[in-house]
Amino acid sequence: DQRHLDYEFVALGTETRTNMNYIDEQGNVTEILEGGHLVDAESERSFITLFKKYIIDSSLCVISGSLPIGLNDDFYGVLIDIAKKSNVPVCLDSSGNALYEGVKHIPNLIKPNLSELENLTKCKYDISKLDIGIEEFYQSPSFQNVMLEDLCDLRNMGIEIICVTLGEKGMIILSGKD
Repeated sequence: DQRHLDYEFVALGTETRTNMNYIDEQGNVTEILEGGHLVDAESERSFITLFKKYIIDSSLCVISGSLPIGLNDDFYGVLIDIAKKSNVPVCLDSSGNALYEGVKHIPNLIKPNLSELENLTKCKYDISKLDIGIEEFYQSPSFQNVMLEDLCDLRNMGIEIICVTLGEKGMIILSGKD
């Protein structure tokens, strides 16, 4: 309301989930994430109708988070396809099967963390050289022969930008054609 943005919601018959973050004196974070509630078929159809209504006038679509119970693993793929039909770039930030299935629909950008990338590519990456320095990491066989090849495979599928978050170690971004 303060920003004068249009909005509409699809109300479910259950309470919205609550997620909490606890931060102790040392800065350690503990997350408590409730599972989502069941999304019925009618609510799913209503959401897709709203999505189609708002995507037309959008300049960017960000799809993030885990999927609620009741939605197919390919639900984000459906949204990506709708956005692409309206020529709206899509950023996907998810995990597990939702990320795996969403990637098949070629979003413009994905933002997996290291663990999510490893699950997506079915490969374990050694980033220990980052402790020495960024150049040492980029020159390491693990990056050059394994991670970079997997990132390039994703880019060659048509994903324009891949941002891999590494927690306190930073982020790796691959973009462009070369």
